[in-house]
Amino acid sequence: MGYLSDNFGLYSDLTVAQGLEYAARSQGLASGAVAQAVQSTAQRLGLSDKLGNLASALSRGQRQRLAIGQAIIHAPKVLLLDEPASGLDPEARSSLAQVFKALQAQGMSLLVSSHILAELDEYSTHMLALDRGRVLEHRALSQNGFGGASGFSGASGFSDASGPAERLLRLEFIAPAHTVAPWLALQTGVRLERVESDSVEIGFTGSAAAQAALVRSCVAAGHALTVIAPVTENLQESYLKSLRAGRAAQTSKEVSL
Repeated sequence: MGYLSDNFGLYSDLTVAQGLEYAARSQGLASGAVAQAVQSTAQRLGLSDKLGNLASALSRGQRQRLAIGQAIIHAPKVLLLDEPASGLDPEARSSLAQVFKALQAQGMSLLVSSHILAELDEYSTHMLALDRGRVLEHRALSQNGFGGASGFSGASGFSDASGPAERLLRLEFIAPAHTVAPWLALQTGVRLERVESDSVEIGFTGSAAAQAALVRSCVAAGHALTVIAPVTENLQESYLKSLRAGRAAQTSKEVSL
């Protein structure tokens, strides 16, 4: 396992190469493997031209990359990161996301704890939402092909050997959605995902023509459909929904007791 804490520490008077070498030896790498590990790790993180620079002379983003390099130099299977993008500007955050996607593509599993959920959208494959020590939700996010991992975008479908690609769609109605949901659940290729006050999210495995036919059938059945669109909900929105649902369920349980 590799670990990067929120307040990571670097030895300011060591060069990038020395910092990586120190981390490699601390992790027990054989002496003959250290030099190659330093070079390959620096290359992975775009620090090859900074190997002779002191850590104190690096930018905030470069220091973050060096800290990640120290955490992964021993090629861990799992990398645990706490607020990895804290204090970074938008450009540095985007660059860091590319690094994480590359690590995922190379077979490393990343477990990221963050209060800034927008920074996780680009590379997250699963969401684990916690509230006051309780697990609210743990689920896989829709596949979208980011660097061998999946981000959270229902607009992009995913598939496996069991059937055609599924995509998430949001349908909005004038009437309360719960009156439409039973009808939708009986339609071919439809899987109910979430029912809200005036909208329903469905997993749909039909073609574009089948989707058009679903819309026609819905209107013909007397349901006032106003909008149908791909779901592009981000992690922030998903977490807040999970939080509201979890707290409502806990309140209901406490009342019943």
